[in-house]
Amino acid sequence: MTETPVEKFATRLAHNGGEAIICKNYDIAVKFIAGLTKSEAPIAGRADANANFDENSLPDFDSNSSSGRNARTKTKVYLSKALDGGFAKKITTALCVGADFILLEAVSDDAEICVAPAAALLAEDGALVIDAARVAHEETLFGSISVLVADGGTKFYNNMAEFFGDAAAGKGVVRPDKTVIIAGPSKTADIEKQVVPGMHGPKKLVCLVIDNPPAIENRRFLSGRKNFRT
Repeated sequence: MTETPVEKFATRLAHNGGEAIICKNYDIAVKFIAGLTKSEAPIAGRADANANFDENSLPDFDSNSSSGRNARTKTKVYLSKALDGGFAKKITTALCVGADFILLEAVSDDAEICVAPAAALLAEDGALVIDAARVAHEETLFGSISVLVADGGTKFYNNMAEFFGDAAAGKGVVRPDKTVIIAGPSKTADIEKQVVPGMHGPKKLVCLVIDNPPAIENRRFLSGRKNFRT
């Protein structure tokens, strides 16, 4: 059976050590991010390439429940300024429900969760492209968990050659000199206890793919672990 582009991307990203989460809308993506701040064992870094989330599969986090974080522990979250304004506001509103977080004004290695947009996805490479003109490389590195969001503004490519072919023809979504390619989490950052831009990927990497067919034409998205739709 031929892999679809999204299936191929998710499989390759999982092989690289990351995880792709397919969300049917922004609200599900927001709930996933909010859940990371309230769970003692964040959902990230799994080898399951076909993870798919909806309202019924995400836990209903209760800030007063025993499964939540200790009330004195607040998760430090950084939201990239390049995120869609409405989406960023939804995330902030959702996080405020449990008040389990501190929103950082600037990215730093103190951040536990960093959320930033991806400019493109490379299916066969299981890699993400970041536009350094909009997102500083550090914004994708310094969190304990890096969450990169792919939505209607994210272009899908089959591979790196296709991406750079577009760039050479002047049709690229990112200038070549502003291109940062992330092909998974760092293999050594946990050992070295530091992340160096240009040498390491993020410590843990999750890509949230917003299911938005009109923006990514003729692509098939995961609608379940084994079922697909156009």
